[in-house]
Amino acid sequence: MRADHVVLMHQGRVVIHAKPDDPLLHKALMEVFAHRIKIHRVADQWVVLPI
Repeated sequence: MRADHVVLMHQGRVVIHAKPDDPLLHKALMEVFAHRIKIHRVADQWVVLPI
């Protein structure tokens, strides 16, 4: 994720508004996507991939 801040929404509601490196954002992403993603750090940025 290349952004200063990320707003994660689910079913029309804001779940979290955080910096990309915030562990709570990563946890929320996993929950919203039902653990069907992997989050990796690659070359100074976060990458979210489906599994």
